[in-house]
Amino acid sequence: MSNAKIEMNDVLGSWVLLSCDELSGDTPKAMYGETPQGQIQYTDEGRMSAFLMNPNWPTEGGEATRDFNRFLSYAGTWELKDGKVHHQVTFCSLPSMIGQTLVRSAEFVGDELHLRTEPRTSKSGKTYVQHLRWARPLAK
Repeated sequence: MSNAKIEMNDVLGSWVLLSCDELSGDTPKAMYGETPQGQIQYTDEGRMSAFLMNPNWPTEGGEATRDFNRFLSYAGTWELKDGKVHHQVTFCSLPSMIGQTLVRSAEFVGDELHLRTEPRTSKSGKTYVQHLRWARPLAK
């Protein structure tokens, strides 16, 4: 696939997480570790679910509600509007995200689905964006 306009059918199905970087200024920071684990699914009925995890999280322990940068899961509905994926969060390991709509710009780079969060500004005034790279899982 190319950087052509994304259609719903292009996104449907399962994807595995290749990387998740937080971008602020010139220095990307690997979220969920250098080799993150995760998957996201999109159904044609408009349902979605996402799981992102640092592979060390299960052995190191911690609570998902406090360690959202080590483990995050959410699910709900989704739609595609003007090249952006909108996730309406119904269930989430981080309660403050329930009821939110998460907007992601979407593009294909080769066979990878790249999603970028909308820019957000922290309490300290720092602006950041998360860039997630997804690929189709290999057949078993």
